[in-house]
This record gives sequence, C-alpha cells and structure tokens, in this order.
Amino acid sequence: YRAAFPEFCSRAQTALERFKEKDSVNEATLRRFGRRWVRNLAANYKRIARLPGVSSLFGATEGFPALVLAAGPSLDDVAPELPRLHERMLIVCVDTALRSCLRAGVEPDIVVVVDPQYWNARHIDRCSSPSSILVTEAAVWPSVFRLDARATMLCSSLYPLGRWFEGRSGTPKGTLGAGGSVATSAWDLARLMGCAPIYLAGLDLGFPRGRTHARASLFEQRMLGAGSRLEPASTALFAAMRGGQPFQAKANDGTTLVSDRRLSLYSWWFASRVARHPATRSQTFSRGGLAIPGLTLADPEDALSLPPIRGQIDAALSAALAATEGRPAGQDPDGVMSAL
Repeated sequence: YRAAFPEFCSRAQTALERFKEKDSVNEATLRRFGRRWVRNLAANYKRIARLPGVSSLFGATEGFPALVLAAGPSLDDVAPELPRLHERMLIVCVDTALRSCLRAGVEPDIVVVVDPQYWNARHIDRCSSPSSILVTEAAVWPSVFRLDARATMLCSSLYPLGRWFEGRSGTPKGTLGAGGSVATSAWDLARLMGCAPIYLAGLDLGFPRGRTHARASLFEQRMLGAGSRLEPASTALFAAMRGGQPFQAKANDGTTLVSDRRLSLYSWWFASRVARHPATRSQTFSRGGLAIPGLTLADPEDALSLPPIRGQIDAALSAALAATEGRPAGQDPDGVMSAL
C-alpha cells in the first residue's frame, strides 16, 4: 500500500506522529503542572459560581470583523495601526500581547488568559484596561482576577477538577477551543462571537529577524533588564531560539525562518482548529511568520479600508454584558472543599 500510494501514506504517517506527540506533550504537562492546577482551583473555586460564563458573548458580534493579537515580533509592525484598526474591528488580545496593545494607546475589547502558570499571570501584572472584558478560566493564577477590567467572564475549565466544580455549581460557562497557544482559544472565541473575517497579528510561531517576542512583552523586557556586560540579552535570545530543536521552515511570504518543534506543534494545533471551521475566513498580517495551513496572508492596509464600526461593537458588547446582570448566580460550592 505504501508503494502504491506513497504521498497519502506519508501524510497519514505525519498526522499519526503529530497525534502521538500531542498526547506525549499533554502527559508531560499534566505531570509537571497538575499540582499547580489543583492549588489554583482551590483558591478560585468560589468564582465559578459568581462569575458569568463566556457563552454570554457567543453570537454577540455576528458579522463584525475581528483582530486577534498574539505577542510575536511582527506585532510591532502592526502596533502603529492599532488605533485605526480598533475603529474597524473587534480586538481580542492574548495575555502576552496586552502590554503592546496598551503601549499603542488601545484598550482591547477582550483579554484572554487561560494558562495557569505564574509567569503568564505576570504578563498582565500592573496593567489596567478598564474598557476590556477579561475572559479566563478558574485554574489560572489567582492574581489574574485582579486585572482592572470592565468585566470578568469564565470559560469552561480545561481541567477535570475545574469541570467538576462547574458541574456542582450548576453554572455552565461555554467551551473554548484549546491547543498549546492561547491564541487558539482567542481565535475560537472570536469565531463563536460570530466574527468574520478574523485577522491575526503577531502569530509568528517562529523567530523572524532573530527575535522572539514583541518589544513591549514581558519576555523581551525581562531579557533586556537582566542583561549584563558578560551575559547580554542577546545570549538569552540565542538560548531561546536554540533550546527547542530549531529548524528552517517556510514563512508566509515564501522566505524561510527559524521555528522549533514546540512552535510547529502549536501551528499544527491551530491549523487543525481552523480546518474544522472552513466557513470562518481567517487571515494573518504576519509576513515573516510561520506559514500555517488555512491562513492566508493579508495586508493591514486592506483591513484599514473597512468602514468604522466602533459604535456598533461597543453597543453589542454592552448589550451582552447587560444580559448577564439579571441572571441568578449558581450554587456556591462551599461544601466542596470540605468534601475533598
């Protein structure tokens, strides 16, 4: 069969290896961070009953274009245009890109934080975005809930214990797709809100021009702040680029860039999510970023030709938030912890 259909068998073998690698990564992540997820949930479990679910936003911006912001180096190329793009589309920002967005003078409509690790909470440390809606889940580091935001909404937990809490409280939240990068969840939220088309900025999944993140991101600033004469920031940058089994890959503009095994797995996760929803047209502004099947390259100037609709977006989000105010809260699972 391999001899008769070599190309098909090669693709099937590649897909199989990807699934095996995904399972291996998930098992390793569970071993490393399982206790942390339990501790975070123990600190946050009461919020599951008190906070509304992100499902209240589903369909709220039907037909509006959206821009999902990740923190790759190419985000700096789009940042000067963010104020004009903000007038024309919904802005969904991941945690690592929030500082870049605020530095450009724009408060995103939605900030998505779903990673439970401490350093992900630090990405929004001391940030204030009172016009934004924080979308998170109950297993995140507790300080995430201190973000100065317009409202906080929960998505269904990615972890079994969180889903158990959710079931006991009787408050279903709404499920977002997940897959390595938080940008996957941010894109899925924009899709579920009814946005089309969906543009992406900063989703490089590689090291274009030898850089790792946007200039305002916490990773970039920590490298610069910790650098010294004998160990400059370029040393940490080189270690980040060479520490994940790097290889040459194809970029969106046809050139090559350095990616690595971990980032290419994120790319596969993202591509598989986009492939499940072909009706949602998705495009990327990242010319030098990793080419992802299903994403076509777009020019920011074309997006800037769209008509301003900021007033309509604000009205739609206000209506969605107002609809959650009169809903009864779920059962407060105070007895859950004692039962455990």
